[in-house]
Amino acid sequence: YIKVNFKSTTDWCQYTDHLWSNPHFHGHSHYDCMLLRPYDAPTGPQLTKDMHLNLWRVHEQPWESAEIFSVHSIIHGALLYLDHTRPGEHFVIDTINTDMFLHIQRMHKAAGHH
Repeated sequence: YIKVNFKSTTDWCQYTDHLWSNPHFHGHSHYDCMLLRPYDAPTGPQLTKDMHLNLWRVHEQPWESAEIFSVHSIIHGALLYLDHTRPGEHFVIDTINTDMFLHIQRMHKAAGHH
């Protein structure tokens, strides 16, 4: 369990995300996701946008490539939805609230994505 305080980009007030991790949540694993401020993570063509849903896709990385990061790098909790038609790929649900939408838009604009 990690409690993340963040400043909203919609009203500039501070809010809190509660991020959970449980490998046996009602018989299934449950891991909350988060946006991180990357310092050395690649940004670029590895991200794709679904043409029908207009949502960004991210691809799972193997556990061996997991990295240690500072909790101060966490920007916001993030909702990912597994794409059952493409193993290992998830949709980034940026419509969960206005703040998430603005974070994702700013992140992709800064990375030069369209």
